[in-house]
Parts: sequence; structure tokens; C-alpha cells
Amino acid sequence: MSKRHAGGKNRKHIRIWVDAAGASRHIAMVASYDAQTVSCLCKSPDEWWSILADRGDSQIGNQEMLSICLALESLGSTCEGAVVILFCDNAGVLHSMMRGSSRCVETNQMIGRTWYEAMRKRIGLHLLKVQSKANIADLPSRQDFALLKLMGAKEIEPRLPSWLGSLWEVPEYVPAA
Repeated sequence: MSKRHAGGKNRKHIRIWVDAAGASRHIAMVASYDAQTVSCLCKSPDEWWSILADRGDSQIGNQEMLSICLALESLGSTCEGAVVILFCDNAGVLHSMMRGSSRCVETNQMIGRTWYEAMRKRIGLHLLKVQSKANIADLPSRQDFALLKLMGAKEIEPRLPSWLGSLWEVPEYVPAA
């Protein structure tokens, strides 16, 4: 029996770095697994942005949380059954994810949906703080791709969860395939 997993299976390990750029509304993720590096970048969608409560700021907490959603959704089935180590430089979002709740209602909804999907897909999600200067998703979120090019990163299609437009609906339990 493997020391990694009581069921005797070695689980795939995926490392993910996420970041959001604030006023530009760009969110990015970089992932490393199976001896490859992949990345994607997108802008926070207008339809999602329009449902957020006015906070008088650039919604950085919500955008950082959205970058976590971007990472898990863009990687899709690659994450199923895997151990995912996720690096985030936003302490507020990181602690809200670990606590399982946030004072911001939209972030709270995204946290619940993210943990629900992680459970449904049997993802062993571990969250770690990374300093902004060491976050390899920081530069791509600001549209600087030099480091990713140097790393030989492959760009993948950015995908966001379909439930973003309906944050307030209760998900129906559907077991992973």
C-alpha cells in the first residue's frame, strides 16, 4: 500500500499558482503536472462583474477567488482524484477558503461552490500562501509572458464555471463520473 494514499493508488500531484490584476480585471493561473507547465489568462466576465455588490474598489478579493475557479475549471478532469496544491498571494481569500466562508457574500458563494466541486471530483485541495514576488501567475495576470515562455508553458483555453452567472442557486448534487 502506498504511503501517499490509503487506497493504494498514487494520486497525481498538481501545483497551481493563481493571481488577479485588479483594475484591468485580468485573472491568470499557471499549473505544473506530469512534467509540463500550462497557463491561461482571461478577463473577469462582464455578466459576472455586473452581479457583484458595489464595493468602491477593484473587487480584488472576488477576482482572486475567481482565479481559483478559473484554475480548477480550466484544468477540468485533470484535477479529478488529484492532490492539488494551490498557491495564492491574497491572504484574505486564502484564509476565507481555509475557513470555508467570507464576509463578502459573492466570495462566500464561490467558496462554497469550489469546495463542493472539489468534494464531488475527489480533489485533495491544499492551499498555501505565496509572496506576490514569488507568484509565477503574477506576471501573466499583468500580461507579461516572458517567464512562461522561458518555462516552455503551454497555453490552454481559459474556462470559468457555468454556475458563475447563477451564484445564488443551490447546486444539485451530481456525483463525478
